Amino acid sequence: MMNSSLLSAFDSFTKHVQRSKENVTIVEPFNSPNLFGWVNHIKQAVAGRRDTVAAVSGSPVVFRSILNFPIGYAFCARHIARALENAGASVSYQYAYGPGTVFTVRESRYFADPVLRAMSRRKPPVTAPLVCFSQADVFRFSRGPFRAGYSMLEVDGIPEEWVRQCNEMDEIWVPSSFNKATFMSSGVKVPVQVIPLGVDAGIYSPDGDRFLPPVFTFLSVFEWGDRKAPELLIRAFNMEFKSTEPVALFCKVMNHGGRRELQEKIRNLEIDYHGGKIFFLVNCQLDDRSLAFLYRSCDTFVLPSRGEGWGMPYLESLACGVPVIATRWSSHLDFLDDSNAYLIDIKGLVPATESHPYYRGFRWAEPSEEHLRHIMRAQFKKGRHSGQRQADFPFTWDKTAHMIMKRLERNIK
Repeated sequence: MMNSSLLSAFDSFTKHVQRSKENVTIVEPFNSPNLFGWVNHIKQAVAGRRDTVAAVSGSPVVFRSILNFPIGYAFCARHIARALENAGASVSYQYAYGPGTVFTVRESRYFADPVLRAMSRRKPPVTAPLVCFSQADVFRFSRGPFRAGYSMLEVDGIPEEWVRQCNEMDEIWVPSSFNKATFMSSGVKVPVQVIPLGVDAGIYSPDGDRFLPPVFTFLSVFEWGDRKAPELLIRAFNMEFKSTEPVALFCKVMNHGGRRELQEKIRNLEIDYHGGKIFFLVNCQLDDRSLAFLYRSCDTFVLPSRGEGWGMPYLESLACGVPVIATRWSSHLDFLDDSNAYLIDIKGLVPATESHPYYRGFRWAEPSEEHLRHIMRAQFKKGRHSGQRQADFPFTWDKTAHMIMKRLERNIK
C-alpha cells in the first residue's frame, strides 16, 4: 500500500502548482518520526510477538553496524544484512555504537523485521569473521579472527583517528574508488577493497505505478545541511524559472528542526516570489516502494551535492530510469558519467564548512550555480522522460553481498 502521507503530499503539490499564489509550500506529515520516535514505532510494530531464533546452517558472519534508526547507514545496513543472509551467511548482528562511542544512544532491541530480529539474537561462534559497517572511529571495538571495516566519507581525506583504527583492522572496504583514494592518501596501509552499495532493482525500476504531476517536475531528496547545498539548488531553480512557467521543484527534505525551522532557513534565502515554484515535503519517512513511486513520478532528479560517500538518491533515481543531475565530484562518479547523467561542473575544491568534526581540515566541491541553471533549463526544454535504464542493472544489494562473501571466503581459508 502506498504511503498515505506521500499521496496527500502529491495532492498538496498539485494545488500548489495549479492554484497557489505562493511560490513556496511546506508540508510536514502530522506523524513524521524523529530519531527517538522511531523506537516507539518499532515497539508498536512488534507488540505481542514471540519469535524463536531461526537456525541457519550457512557461513557464520558477525555484522556490527546500526539497524534500528532512520538514518543512511542504518538503511544500507538493513539491506546488506538481509542480502548476506540470502547469499548463504548466518548473520549475527551487533550494535556498533552506544555508551563509550561517538553516538552514545542505545539501540532498541525491538525489530519489526523478523529476519533482522533473528540476527540480533543469534550467538556467533568465536571463529566467525566480522564486518563492521560504520564510521571508522568505532572499528576499535571489533573482535574476531578476521575483521573488515566498511566505511566512507564525503570529503577529500579522513581524520587521523579513522586512519589509526583502520590500520588496526585486517582489511578496509569502501563503496567507491573515490573513497579508496582518500583513505589510502590519508595513510591507511592495510588492504583497501572497493565493494559498491546497491538498490533493490525489483523495486527501484522504471516499471511500476507513478503519479503524473500537472507540470514538469524536478525532484530532490536530501537532509538539509551545507554538504547537500540546498541553498544553491533553491536559488538556482528560483532564479532560472518564473512562477508562470509549467515547472516546479519538489524537495523531499529531512530537517531535524521541523517545519518551523525550515521556514526560517528558506526565509533567510530571500528567494524571488515571482521565481520558480518550490514544494517541500519535510520529515516524511518512506519505505522503498513509496520512494520508488516518488522517483518515477518526477521528470528529473537534481542534487548539487558538495560531496558524497556513495550518493544513494542518485543511484535510486538511475535505477528508476529518471534522468539525474549531479555534481561532477566524489563517490557517485563510479556509477554516473556523461553517458548516463548530467554532471554539474565544479568551480574547485573549497574548505568543508559544515560543523562536523570529521570534515575539519578537509575540502569538498563547490558546484557551479550557473552550470546547474543551464542544465535544468535544458532538461525542461527536452520535456518529460520515457523511463528507461540498462537491462542488467549492475548495482544491487545481492551483488554487494556476493562481493562480501567472496572477500570473507578468501581471507578465512
